[in-house]
Amino acid sequence: MVKFVGEISEYAKIKNSEFLIIPQNGESLASESYYLSYADGIGKEDLSYGYDNDGAATSSGDKSDMVKYLDMFTAENKFVLVTDYVFSNSEDVPDYNDAKQRIDAAYTYCESKAYIPYASVRNLNYLTINPGHEPVEDSISDILDIKSFLYYLQPPDNISKENYLNSISSTNFDLVIMDMTYDGIDEFTSEQILQIKNGLNDGNGGFVVAYMSIGEAEDYRYYWKDEWVKNNGKPSSKAPDWLYEENPDWEGNYKVYYWKQEWKNMIFGTSNAYLDKIIAKGFDGIYLDIIDAFEYYEDIMGE
Repeated sequence: MVKFVGEISEYAKIKNSEFLIIPQNGESLASESYYLSYADGIGKEDLSYGYDNDGAATSSGDKSDMVKYLDMFTAENKFVLVTDYVFSNSEDVPDYNDAKQRIDAAYTYCESKAYIPYASVRNLNYLTINPGHEPVEDSISDILDIKSFLYYLQPPDNISKENYLNSISSTNFDLVIMDMTYDGIDEFTSEQILQIKNGLNDGNGGFVVAYMSIGEAEDYRYYWKDEWVKNNGKPSSKAPDWLYEENPDWEGNYKVYYWKQEWKNMIFGTSNAYLDKIIAKGFDGIYLDIIDAFEYYEDIMGE
């Protein structure tokens, strides 16, 4: 995985030297040679809440293990974005009254560590502005100036594409993590990404980063072919050799052998590759998910 992230970073920065590379989770890779040099920062889920169950506090032991590696990033002057899932039922509209104490605790801890906090629902389908922790309008000249971020991948079905874009661009978040598409298929244009970038902080602007999974394939992406899986969700005879099995916790997401060159070719290197499309749309960076896939294969294969 370190090699894969390095290849993505080197390729992207040849295209745009200021393009941001932000892996999510898999923080223990910070102890591996060169990994910190490939990343501009890191995203971490479940630091204070959500590691075992949404809305439940992460154990002190697990939290300590995470912080040990996250601090390696801050020691290198790299930012840490923390997403805590403080709401116990991610299918419902967030109940702030129920979660207020957890929200406050998550933000207070991150601020004590100079991490940048965000608290929301697991599905990341709400624009969450937590009372008492609203982002403040400011002017951002450097990525290390950011004090707030929004992680909002897809809106609920009743939110139109126009309203989705307008709602994000009218906030004071310094950095936005969003999907390349409105619904998994309908891709945003470079003009729409620019609208968000320029609209943040009352027109002072901010950073817009695209989510991209590199440790799993998703059956709602432009590259997916239904013939790759059988009715039982297992790979068919027509499946590419990088496709493994469905993630039992996330329907439609499939484990991949991320070290296979054919999968890497899906991610970057041609005009139709995932990363190349993101760069062409004018995003400021990439938010790499399922970095911790290496842990899964270590467990099942001893690799």
